[in-house]
Amino acid sequence: MRKELLGYQPIFTLKQTLKERNITQAELAEMTGLRPNAISNICRGYVDRISISHITKICQALEIEDVNMIVTVSKQYGYVAPKETELNGLMVAESENPYNREDE
Repeated sequence: MRKELLGYQPIFTLKQTLKERNITQAELAEMTGLRPNAISNICRGYVDRISISHITKICQALEIEDVNMIVTVSKQYGYVAPKETELNGLMVAESENPYNREDE
């Protein structure tokens, strides 16, 4: 197996920012006009998308300019099984294929 980049994953950091500022999720919801459930989902990372409007309201309420205090993006790596190719009627991993050599 080989390790390769699988993609990019958002990491929500709002919960830590609120803790550092001693602000509750309920207080932030009141400050922004967003639903408490929306704030809770962002803090727990239970969102697959977040609107620019929500980000803007949160930044304004907390008086922050760096969006990394709400969300960052991290590379995600994982192990992937070797690709198989057919060689003389047999399926072999590419790493075992003598015709697939990078040193030649």
